[in-house]
Amino acid sequence: MKRFTCADEAFRYYFKHIKTQCGITGAQVYEENLFDGTAAIFNTAFTLIFPNSYEIETHWRRWNQSYAELEYEWYRTGDRNPAMVETHAKIWAEIKDERGYVNSNYGYWWKRNDQLEKAILLLKEKPDTRRAIITHYSPDELDQYGKDMPCNVVLNFFIKDGALNLTVFARSIDLVYGFCNDQYCFARLMIDVSDRLGVDVGEMTYMITNLHIYPKHWYIDDRPEPLGPSKLQSRRNKLKNNQDDTI
Repeated sequence: MKRFTCADEAFRYYFKHIKTQCGITGAQVYEENLFDGTAAIFNTAFTLIFPNSYEIETHWRRWNQSYAELEYEWYRTGDRNPAMVETHAKIWAEIKDERGYVNSNYGYWWKRNDQLEKAILLLKEKPDTRRAIITHYSPDELDQYGKDMPCNVVLNFFIKDGALNLTVFARSIDLVYGFCNDQYCFARLMIDVSDRLGVDVGEMTYMITNLHIYPKHWYIDDRPEPLGPSKLQSRRNKLKNNQDDTI
């Protein structure tokens, strides 16, 4: 199993790996290398050694930590109405059902039947428990998941060597949007739970059936690096010098 020090390292590796495996190296793309129109790999497992290093720093991803934090705060409310986030990410408005609800507010499942609280209690009473799990779906409701079926279906917490670890079981994850924001939210959850348990944050392991990149993201790695303050000033100085030379 591959091990990465942080989420950004995993993101960059799998972005390149998926494109290479699916032959997306230029303008020519072969349909036979795709799965349901996406570039995808299957049965992927990897570990984030330091999940609290959750920043996605790759410049061309343009990850927004403020939005990721908003999403986590929305999860904590357990409210299936996405009004809190849908103006920031239009996907939530697109997958609402006729009642205005979504199924992928993971916090709704954390609160349902007190799953999260029961998992924490189990870990407190029996630190070596193998039963501290949370499910993000209900088998008897599968016919209601037409527009929105949760991607990350099970969270499995366990304590090993005095640290809280988390295994995420996922049926399907979009690497660019899904992984980058979900790993942040689950890392924040790990931090909150470890604080309540009085233990360190351990490792986060992902087990993903289908890890994919949508066509609209295949070439985002071609985006130029934005100019920071020092580079911008350097550019201005260069332009000024060029003007002075012509006077």
